[in-house]
Amino acid sequence: MHARPLMRGPLTALVVGALAILALPTYAQTPPISGAEAKPVDLPLSLPFTAGEQVEIVAGYGPGNGSNLHRDTNRTDKANDHYALDLVLPQHANHGKGQPVLAALPGKVVRASWATSGWANYGLRVIIRTDHSDGHTYHALYAHLDQLTVQEGQDVVQGQQIGTLGDSCEGDSQNRDCPFFIPHLHFALHQDSAVGGSGTGGSYGGHAVVPEVIDGYTNLSKGQILTSQNNGSGMVVPICPVENGEKIVEENDAACFRRVTTYWWDGSGGHAGGHIYTYAIPDAQPDTQGWWRFDITEANNYDVHVYHPSAAQSQQARYQVLVDNQAIDTVVLDQTTSPDSWVKLGTYMLAPDSKLEINLADNTGEAFNGVDAPGSKRVAFDAARVRLAGSTMPDPPDMGMPPARDMGTSAMMDMGMPPVADMGRPPIGEDMPDRIPRPDMGSTGDEQDMSGVPTADMSDPSGGNGEGGSGQMSADDDNGDGTTVSTGSVCSMAPSKRSAPTSMLVGFMLLILRSARRRRTTRTSRS
Repeated sequence: MHARPLMRGPLTALVVGALAILALPTYAQTPPISGAEAKPVDLPLSLPFTAGEQVEIVAGYGPGNGSNLHRDTNRTDKANDHYALDLVLPQHANHGKGQPVLAALPGKVVRASWATSGWANYGLRVIIRTDHSDGHTYHALYAHLDQLTVQEGQDVVQGQQIGTLGDSCEGDSQNRDCPFFIPHLHFALHQDSAVGGSGTGGSYGGHAVVPEVIDGYTNLSKGQILTSQNNGSGMVVPICPVENGEKIVEENDAACFRRVTTYWWDGSGGHAGGHIYTYAIPDAQPDTQGWWRFDITEANNYDVHVYHPSAAQSQQARYQVLVDNQAIDTVVLDQTTSPDSWVKLGTYMLAPDSKLEINLADNTGEAFNGVDAPGSKRVAFDAARVRLAGSTMPDPPDMGMPPARDMGTSAMMDMGMPPVADMGRPPIGEDMPDRIPRPDMGSTGDEQDMSGVPTADMSDPSGGNGEGGSGQMSADDDNGDGTTVSTGSVCSMAPSKRSAPTSMLVGFMLLILRSARRRRTTRTSRS
């Protein structure tokens, strides 16, 4: 049973429930836009790569999050790829080309061949059908592969290799070295789509599906680096386990600490000799965020702490504690009152196999007047710690050798890969005239290498509209001016800012139902 405030009666439950609804994060999970569908909770979904692989999202949801070709949610005549993801493996050469691609969920292979005619831009691709207990059919698309290891009609289990990451396109000419984008995997999930149409056919119609929760991750966006947990079991495996009663997660731990957006600076001093920081903003929605993750292996009461370096300046740092993606507590701290020390967030009763996360965002409500300008506040992100409640275990000795730090590029930046064409969306800041723009301090000059490379029009040469079940990926004339945009997957690197409101009604109902349970957990006072 997860920790939550002690409820003493129905009225208290109602009040606490209402307050908890207000405290729930509006960015924890991405809600589907009109025409799209949420993934069923019991549909197992993992990142399509070997467990332990670092996976970077180079293009995320919608046409403004890295590729203007990720669009449409319920068109009847084409692929609905609004919630598609373009994925690379930054720890491998050439973005992971040639590395295994695994089935993200089990099912039957319905296409495993070169995509042709109106679908040609997908290159070598696999489509797997999953018939779910909710009565709907789901098709998972894996495009731009280099090699195939399955064939049509074959049943596959989650985690089984289906091919290798590639750079294929122009299926009619079987081009394995596409000049229009970097090697990557284009992954999309569709509900109740048809498979067929022009050439060798594709998945069209139906609805786009938000691929969350996936390996425990939510709120997916371009630039995030995730860790695959695809071990074929359909279960989330512990990648940040709390073992021997304690775990410390540093801010430079790529597996257990994740960053959102690129407004990060490296700071000196802190728990292991350094920390990172961003600037506080007064906005209602967060811009830059950090998430510490801990996987609980045994039921117990745990103390949760964060480390505040002496360089921290925010006096309204708002920490949220989440268990299995649900907010259970919010703590506002003055980071300046306890320099270079651990500060306790609280004590929580946690269940085994649960995921504990600590979230800190930049929207503290404090003014932002510019980088290092008078009145601007630095929000510091350093280590976080989970240990058995009441434990007096000493901190590990500081050997004087802080861990290797990225001194110029944030963890969410392109890890050395050449960016692809910018499809025209202005960078963050330019679409917010009421904000003083903050420069990207982690970028490199390499980002301009391909700024002038146009995106090729690879639409169906026949010009068909897909009517009568053609299913072809016809080009869009969005402006009615005769210009078209391909509906395939080309990664452009324009950043975006999203928010995802949580359903107040669902949250309220969950809290009231849980308040009726006999078991209660007591949260001790903070130190």
